[in-house]
Amino acid sequence: INLSTARYGESLDKIYKRSPPPRVLIIGRGPSLRMKKHLDVLADQGFNGKIVASDGALPLLADKGIKVDYSVTVDGSPVLTKWFLKDSVAAMAPGFRAVLPVTVHPSVANMCIKNGFKISWYIPELDSGEDIKGVTEILQLQTISEDNTTGLSRMNGAGNCGLAAIVFAATILRSPEICLIGMDCGYPPDTPLTEL
Repeated sequence: INLSTARYGESLDKIYKRSPPPRVLIIGRGPSLRMKKHLDVLADQGFNGKIVASDGALPLLADKGIKVDYSVTVDGSPVLTKWFLKDSVAAMAPGFRAVLPVTVHPSVANMCIKNGFKISWYIPELDSGEDIKGVTEILQLQTISEDNTTGLSRMNGAGNCGLAAIVFAATILRSPEICLIGMDCGYPPDTPLTEL
């Protein structure tokens, strides 16, 4: 469903061709973000560099007035639309870019378009190995257009937004300095389900 939009959209290679930012801060939605009050520090002191957030961290950052340069989405579930619904998130446009796989749920892509976000599309590497065959190759062939003569760029989403943000910062932005906050890779056992 996204192919008609993504095929003529901007591919990650456009970002790759830009000069690397000197530093990138990646922000996940892990519980340490709130427990350590990292967002309060960031809101007070700012950050001199690019900010890349997992899509789930967007509402938390927007509510603190923290400007995000990129958010990364991996999943294809419609539930992810909730991260883009708040007016404070919509206010991030212009200057904000959503990095979306062509396999994202159309409701997420449509919400990004409605909010006026710029979108950079990618093909998720769904097959293993150097010689990509199968689903990844088919998706890449389906995204060939006059704008993307070899199809959209591929990126290994690594299974979750936080790891995909690291891949994005290291291989697409190519920043020499990458810092992580809110990347807990889990939750304490007593975390209420409402806080996940």
